[in-house]
Amino acid sequence: MKLINNWCSKLAVSLNLTEEQRDVIIFGAESAISVLYSFLLTLLVSWVFGVADIMLMVYASFAIMKSFAGGAHCKTMTNCAIFSAISFTGSAKLVELFPDFFTFYGKLILLFTFVLSLVLYILWAPGQVPEKPISKEYGKILRKRTFISLVFLTLILGLIHLLHPPFAYPLVGASCIGIVMQSLAITPLGYKLMDNIDFILTRILQRR
Repeated sequence: MKLINNWCSKLAVSLNLTEEQRDVIIFGAESAISVLYSFLLTLLVSWVFGVADIMLMVYASFAIMKSFAGGAHCKTMTNCAIFSAISFTGSAKLVELFPDFFTFYGKLILLFTFVLSLVLYILWAPGQVPEKPISKEYGKILRKRTFISLVFLTLILGLIHLLHPPFAYPLVGASCIGIVMQSLAITPLGYKLMDNIDFILTRILQRR
């Protein structure tokens, strides 16, 4: 990330930006690189396991909700990439291994996803991290968009389940898993679990 910091600092100087504006640019650039790195590694791993298409469904719903609701994440780019590859590929494999379950219980899964996520979002959305504090006013906007996104996704998935086109499985089940994963990430338990995972991954990588 040193190269990114240097480039952003030079850009800030050339544009006459303040130190605060420079920090915003650096954070945005680092976040973009981290997301891209995590996504490409996850795509590669899921492709190796033959579930890239299902993984994209899980990832899409997760990403939509995370863009408004926020939530916990690992502290380093490598840890984020490894955890994403494991969790999203694992979730996709779960959907692939139990097609009858996700097809037969699709309506209940959708209802469970909506109710659980709604309760968690009411209690904790939007989730915050120390690196990216959110103002009270902007938090209200994100909170509103979180609920709108949840309702919109649920309606779309409900319609797909009702009409039952060929792609209803695995789309509905995979999308529900993505939403649940993201809603859990904004809870105190989610933050604690992510801290523990981050610690374990760091220890493992340091031993190599």
